[in-house]
Amino acid sequence: MKKLLLILFCASLFFSCKREGCTDPASLNYDAKAKVDDGSCEYGSLDCSTVSGLGTKSSLTTIANLATLATDFKNSLSSANLATMQYCLNDDELTLWAYLPENEVDREGLRIGEISAASLDLFESLLQGFLSNQGYSKVDWVINTLEPYISSQEGTTNYGSGYFTVTMFNDPATDGSWAIQLEGHHLAMVFVVNEDVVTFTPTFFGGRPRVYNGTNIYADEENLGLNFVNSLTTTQLAMARTDTAAPEATGYAAQKGANDDHFGTYGYDQGEKTQGIGYADLTSQQQTDLHDLIKYYVANYNANLTSSLLTDIANGLSQTRFVWKGSMDNSNVTNLNISASDRYYYRIYNPAILIEFDVTLYDAPEDTHHDHFVIRSPTGDFGPFASLIHEMNLEKHLKTSPHHAHERLMASHHHQDGTHHHHHLSQKEMAMQTTEKQFIGRLLEMMKERG
Repeated sequence: MKKLLLILFCASLFFSCKREGCTDPASLNYDAKAKVDDGSCEYGSLDCSTVSGLGTKSSLTTIANLATLATDFKNSLSSANLATMQYCLNDDELTLWAYLPENEVDREGLRIGEISAASLDLFESLLQGFLSNQGYSKVDWVINTLEPYISSQEGTTNYGSGYFTVTMFNDPATDGSWAIQLEGHHLAMVFVVNEDVVTFTPTFFGGRPRVYNGTNIYADEENLGLNFVNSLTTTQLAMARTDTAAPEATGYAAQKGANDDHFGTYGYDQGEKTQGIGYADLTSQQQTDLHDLIKYYVANYNANLTSSLLTDIANGLSQTRFVWKGSMDNSNVTNLNISASDRYYYRIYNPAILIEFDVTLYDAPEDTHHDHFVIRSPTGDFGPFASLIHEMNLEKHLKTSPHHAHERLMASHHHQDGTHHHHHLSQKEMAMQTTEKQFIGRLLEMMKERG
């Protein structure tokens, strides 16, 4: 009997005692066998000293204040939060972005649902430093109004304010070059500080439902765009229109890590500079209205940071072009009574800015339309640091982008001099070919056995 009790006692100790240790995979001393976190996790500091092209710290008051706000936010976080949030500016995470919901995107960074209320207040102050009241109200609407509503309709598994992520690149306390990225469903933005210059692009906003509780947060983008379209004559509209059907969506909505057609200064040769109606084909009033529409989009950012951008836009007005996709009869285009057939899209190209806006369809029962708009920079999204990642991603762009399909086809054939062009396969491609050969070989064996 005593022996049985001893065995039972030992067994209870074995099953009740769970191994303690660090359970955070982001830590330096992660213990995969540990079942209970004992608070022993250790995190190393981020070393970005090898990043090339870092600038000196700005003495401009607005940018110095932004660095202080970013540092206060960073210092309020735990070591575990920092390990999840921090990257260097030469990491390709800087240029990977998407606005799809949680179940469709593998997002890195720190979820705001894991940030304390005090730290979240500091982060909101930082956002308000980069944005105007107009811009910040849109961010607040998407995160704190629309997303909770969608979550209430479709569940909390993939939708909710807590899923938005924050990523910081380099250290705003010590470096003259640093960046902040905010991303989630229907929202993606990155702010890159490099000495005295802030790059705001890409910036993406979306809204579903388009109108909620009587409010359309993007009504001005709709009204100003449609007012401009309605001012065009039939001849002008025919010049502006490139398609009778609007696209399903605009902006870069693919999985993070997939190809982005606009990368840094790359990819603005797909009709942006030639399609649509040109600035010179507009009346003086229409030219003013188009310029005002562009300035409205820029007004989403802190006015103290956009003077050079506005100057560059003004200097490039003669090269500005407007594209319309949708109804040919501009008398039927109205933001007040959009029907299922009135999906539409407009694009503005200027050498300093690219703007795309669309009203698209969604098949959810509570809503049939929602808005998207994206702002890009032909002079270089992500500031100068896209070039650090450009070489690495350019090969992938050339291999995957649809508008390079002809070049890939030509490269796969013989050269003009008759010599064969050898395509160097990646390890993944070679593995896929090996698998295909094995499958075909096995299939032939089975056919011979049956024959």
